[in-house]
Amino acid sequence: MILSSPRSARQVGASSPARPVPSVPSSSARRGATALATAALVVGGPALVAAPASAADDAPAAAATAAAPPAVSITSSLGGLAVGHDATVSGTGFAPGSTISVAADGTALPSTAPIAADASGAFTATVRIPADAPLGDHEIVATAADGATAKVTDTFIAAPDVPFFGAGSFGASRTQLQNGAYQVRYSLRQDGLWVTNAEFNAVYDVVASKLQLLDRRTLKVRRTIDAKADGGQSPFGVAVDDRRNTLWTTDTVADEVSVWNQATGKRLATIDGVAHARDAVVDPLRDRVYVSAFLADEVQIFDAKTFRKIGAIPTGTASGPVSLALDPVHQRLYTTTYYGGNLVAIDTRQDRVAGTWSTGQLQTTGVGVDPVRGQVYTAGPITGDVRAFDGRTGKVLWKRPTGTAALSVAADPITGRVFVANRLARSVSVLAPRDGKVLANVEVGPSPNSVTLAGGTAYVVNKGEQTEAGHDGLTKLAPKAPGRR
Repeated sequence: MILSSPRSARQVGASSPARPVPSVPSSSARRGATALATAALVVGGPALVAAPASAADDAPAAAATAAAPPAVSITSSLGGLAVGHDATVSGTGFAPGSTISVAADGTALPSTAPIAADASGAFTATVRIPADAPLGDHEIVATAADGATAKVTDTFIAAPDVPFFGAGSFGASRTQLQNGAYQVRYSLRQDGLWVTNAEFNAVYDVVASKLQLLDRRTLKVRRTIDAKADGGQSPFGVAVDDRRNTLWTTDTVADEVSVWNQATGKRLATIDGVAHARDAVVDPLRDRVYVSAFLADEVQIFDAKTFRKIGAIPTGTASGPVSLALDPVHQRLYTTTYYGGNLVAIDTRQDRVAGTWSTGQLQTTGVGVDPVRGQVYTAGPITGDVRAFDGRTGKVLWKRPTGTAALSVAADPITGRVFVANRLARSVSVLAPRDGKVLANVEVGPSPNSVTLAGGTAYVVNKGEQTEAGHDGLTKLAPKAPGRR
């Protein structure tokens, strides 16, 4: 959704009124809601409700209510389906006692025992996702012996996990955060970590939203900005401008970007019209801020001093730009596209696309850059891997599996080590820059969502579902003996 207000920066003063955030889900939530809605329509559509019975009715009242049609769902303890792993299939509305088969795109999924509906027409069974199942979206269909079927579409099957190892090479610690943690970035000026938080209820009303500054050594909270109280903001992404002592946050739900004073916590401006604002990055040398506008298929450019929008760079039709990474040495900005799985290189001297290269990852989310080695890294949640590219030519240098739903990636310019957050695998992988050799794959707890580096140490946001109390946190991985490769 693009707000109807003009694309301008509104300077915020003491008298600025608070504005409620529109109840519109983020892209992942929109996609999930669409999939759920599609499944509901496919397996039977809206419920039929009988009219009140009267003495004039000839038919029994029970006949006025249509029987619920068959329905099916599939879940996994991983939080998503992965090849070579078990999944739980549940169904209702089938004929009592009928035998059931389950298939993905026409290929039978083997079950641990014969599947049959109980006396109520329901069943629950364990099936195995084959190791050679194609990655990506699938249609799961449950079929009864009498021909009754139910299906769920847009079911995502990801690559398998990589075994855990190498935890002894890192000192690990973790602190719990309020539900709704999203992204973490380091501020040299504050010598701390800024973590965004946006918590919503089931209908996407804001419950709480804040920016927290954590001590990078102890992980204790040093400062909290109540974004909900100040204008109803919901920060998802965050970028740090230490030169001007400001923070830029993206409100994906409200299609907005806000600017905050790091020292005082005061909101300086809010900018509308950034369609599904996702990620942000600051170029301090050119006083520019870049924001990926997912639904507008562009990267928008803002003046870091005046907060004014000064341009936009298209990333391709129906591309959906996601993450951003800046190489200030070679004056390149990189973004990944969720649809099509591309890596887009932008020349920041001219603010135009210098190259668009296929990653081969079907979908690509995270991007990291090593300015010293001139390498760019992309994370693919479907393929469960990281791929390295020459930042100038787009040539693929290597690719390496890291785990189910590889989501976020960051590179240490000193050691060259590459850190990858694998959301469904509950791990962070550490790779060598030269050949992608996996040096460690460390379990970090549930749903690692965002990774950033400071002084060779990795900081990872654990971001769960909104209903999982006590799930969210920040994990610190400090190398015990970092080395160059």
